Amino acid sequence: ELHQRAASNLLSSPAYRTGQDDAIVARHFELAGDHDEASARYLRAAAHAVDVGGNAEAFRLLSRALKLLSPEDHERRFVARRQREEILRRLARRPAQLREIHHLRREAEALSDPTKLAMAHARLAQFYIDMGRPESAVEAIPAALSNAEKAGDHLAQAEVKRLQASVARLAGQHDEAVRISEDALSLCGEDREGLLQRALILNNLGTTLWNMGRLQKASEAYAEGLVIYRMLKLPRQEAQLLNNMGIVFSALGEYEEALAHFKSSLKLDQKLGDRAGIALKLGNIGQSYCDLGDLARGRRYLDKALKLTEQTEDRTTRIDVLISLGQCFIAAG
Repeated sequence: ELHQRAASNLLSSPAYRTGQDDAIVARHFELAGDHDEASARYLRAAAHAVDVGGNAEAFRLLSRALKLLSPEDHERRFVARRQREEILRRLARRPAQLREIHHLRREAEALSDPTKLAMAHARLAQFYIDMGRPESAVEAIPAALSNAEKAGDHLAQAEVKRLQASVARLAGQHDEAVRISEDALSLCGEDREGLLQRALILNNLGTTLWNMGRLQKASEAYAEGLVIYRMLKLPRQEAQLLNNMGIVFSALGEYEEALAHFKSSLKLDQKLGDRAGIALKLGNIGQSYCDLGDLARGRRYLDKALKLTEQTEDRTTRIDVLISLGQCFIAAG
């Protein structure tokens, strides 16, 4: 009874801050035995933690919510699983991320919701793309597309096309990847969700154009995506676009401009606690210093990046860092 009163007093206080104070409120509801209200507050607190870059805290709060949620509350369990999968991806905890995706799919199946099923299968395809296994991603894409079409959800269809374009790019089918990306862009609206999906596709399109050597067009795609992310106030995605623009500047030989973009991106990742992103940006900064002839400074950044990729088991970034280190040794004779 006292915990119930404490929670009520906190919520009615003029000093109460939505999200920021909900973890304390949730704990009082939990100890009062009101698990439904407690889980709702834990989910709200977790969303706030994600916004301010508290990945570990958000994951802990989501785990508390899942423990308290009824096994039959598939709707909210899906939300919690989706957020946990996003956090595990940022932390590069791949085995745990894959397990979470399978849990996510089971919650979607229990709801018989084609939009959610499309999302779960799309997350699985993205996982395999991140792991450098496009052949496995190809196997996950048909189920994602089938459910997106069944739901009549244009944004879900656009997301599947984005993944198809990513697989085509990884297979070296760049013209096909550009065509699919343009089809995907036509499905995006002008509301917040539509703009967010558009920026995701533009990011992928920019990478494809960069691989084709069409650097100016790549820069334009990245720049449009960057404007959208800044307008929507999404620093994590902004960091990714800054990094990609740095890569384009590096390819153009403008290493000082590339460094400025890489360092801006790194600051955002450090603030957000995105370990996988930090390793990538450290490696790119190290490569840029080597390109400028400052081999000692380049080595220091590359060594830090290599150590972090070993901790996160990020094989793709580790390969890039090892190649950069090899080039650094060649430059040093």
